Amino acid sequence: MDAKEIYPHLEVAHSFPVGGLRISFTSSLADKLQDDDALGKKFCDALRHGFVGVSRGGKPGITVITKDDKDIFRHFKLFRRSPLYDELVRNYGLENPIGVKIVTHDPRGRRVVGLYDRRTLNAIFYDIDTY
Repeated sequence: MDAKEIYPHLEVAHSFPVGGLRISFTSSLADKLQDDDALGKKFCDALRHGFVGVSRGGKPGITVITKDDKDIFRHFKLFRRSPLYDELVRNYGLENPIGVKIVTHDPRGRRVVGLYDRRTLNAIFYDIDTY
């Protein structure tokens, strides 16, 4: 699946398969990605690489948020205490979600961030964060 196939899914509130995962976007994130068309297409293109695990630098795809991600890691720790975190975990049936980000080549260091459940292979992306 490439960006041309993924991008239309931002306009509807449902999940879709990519590389063995079920991907969802919150409506607020979908709106942000549609408002910045070039950014939205860039992140959708990176999704076709699926879950690549821990980032090895420069490779697009979905990667785990680690302590090396500094501000993104700190923001994710705060997010885990928020009502939205609880709502997403409950609504998407996530049992033990980890923080993930979509890595793409963006000169401003923006990353789409979300939750991923390794057991159910569900990923829900909720916001854009910056290093």
